[in-house]
Amino acid sequence: MTPDTQADPARTRNRRGEGGLLREDLLVTASRMLDELGDAELLSLRGLAAEVGIAAPSIYRHFPDKASLLVAVVERSFVEFDAAVRAARDGGGDDAFGRLRLACHAYLRFGRERPAHYRILFSGLGLPQEAPEFMRESGRSAFDTLVGMVEDCLATGPGGADLDGFTVATELWAMLHGLVDLPIGNPGFPWASDEAVNDAALARLRSSVKPRARRRRTT
Repeated sequence: MTPDTQADPARTRNRRGEGGLLREDLLVTASRMLDELGDAELLSLRGLAAEVGIAAPSIYRHFPDKASLLVAVVERSFVEFDAAVRAARDGGGDDAFGRLRLACHAYLRFGRERPAHYRILFSGLGLPQEAPEFMRESGRSAFDTLVGMVEDCLATGPGGADLDGFTVATELWAMLHGLVDLPIGNPGFPWASDEAVNDAALARLRSSVKPRARRRRTT
C-alpha cells in the first residue's frame, strides 16, 4: 500500500454510467486506509489509486485533490459518528444521566477506534481552511443534541435550575475532546481511563443537580 505501487491490471473498466461505483469504491477504501494508517497525512491519492487498482489520474475525475477526497470521507464519517452516539443515547432507558453517560462513551470509543477520522472531524486536519457548510451544520446539530441531553439531566433535580445547559454542555464537550485528542498527540503518557474521567465528571454533575429520588409505587 505504497504510493509507488502499480495499479492492478486485473481491474475491469467501469461501463458508461458506472462512474459512481468507482467513486463509492474510492470512498470506502480511503476510509479504511485512514483507519489503518491512523493519520490523514499518510494518505496519498497515489496510494489510494494503487489500493483500488486504478491509474492515479482516474481519481481526479471524482476528486480534484486530496482535500476534496477528505471532505467526502469526513461527511460519511460524521454520519457514522452521529448514528453511534444517538444509538448509545437511545439505549440508556429513562435515566437522563444514563443516556448522557452512554452517549459520551460512544463519543470516546469513536475517537479511540478511529483517531484519523476523529481529527479530521473535530480538528479539520487536511481540509480547506474554511470548513465545508455541512461540517458547520452537522457540528451544530451534534452540539444541540448534547445540550438537549444535558438539559434533561439538569431537569432531574432542583440544583439544575442554577446551571446553564449550554455552558455545561460546552464544558463537557471540551472535556470529551481533550480525552480523545490529547492521547492521540501524546500516546506515551500514562493517561487515566477516558471513560472513568467522564463518569467522574458526570457523577459530580449529578451531585450538584441532586436528582429527585424515584417514588415507589404503593400497592
